[in-house]
Amino acid sequence: YRDAALSLVDGQFGSQEEVVNALQKAAERLLEDEDRWNSLDSAEQDAVISLRVTLCEHSPHEDVRRQAVKAILLGLSRALQTVPQDLPRAANWSQRFLSGVEEGRWSASLLDDDQLATVQGALRYWMGDGAALRLTQELVERFRPRTEHDHEARTQLILLLWGLGEGLLHTGRAEEAIAASAEALSIARALHEDRPER
Repeated sequence: YRDAALSLVDGQFGSQEEVVNALQKAAERLLEDEDRWNSLDSAEQDAVISLRVTLCEHSPHEDVRRQAVKAILLGLSRALQTVPQDLPRAANWSQRFLSGVEEGRWSASLLDDDQLATVQGALRYWMGDGAALRLTQELVERFRPRTEHDHEARTQLILLLWGLGEGLLHTGRAEEAIAASAEALSIARALHEDRPER
């Protein structure tokens, strides 16, 4: 950062793109060098992550935007690992990821199930089912095909469908909310018939 800042002050960069590239490289070096990273305090690490996301999330290059997603996940993880958990900050990172999905800068498919569930859960917990609706829908679509022979997937789908129903209701889509809740109830009944001991 010091080198990048000095170059800016000295006027050595001729364009905004060169400035952004230099700052991206500085952030990348700090993130990827364990010794350098560990030499930073928590606030400095958070600042590096925020800078990485800000510089990369609107890049015209897909691979650079993916770096923003990776940094968002890191920021989210750090917020959830603090004691106590920093849920507002976690929700902010989740909202940032969702904005990228909604604006077409990246796809929710970049995340595995656990990662997406973490993003969705943080957003839903702090901002409500309506705010997390799109991510809940994505998770529902992922779990639906797995339910035929996977009881755990059925259980997860039931919970997701209840959340989906709430999110749809909060956004004024009552008929769809009723359908989602009915689907959840139907799966729950079938699961009970298959495994009444649970």
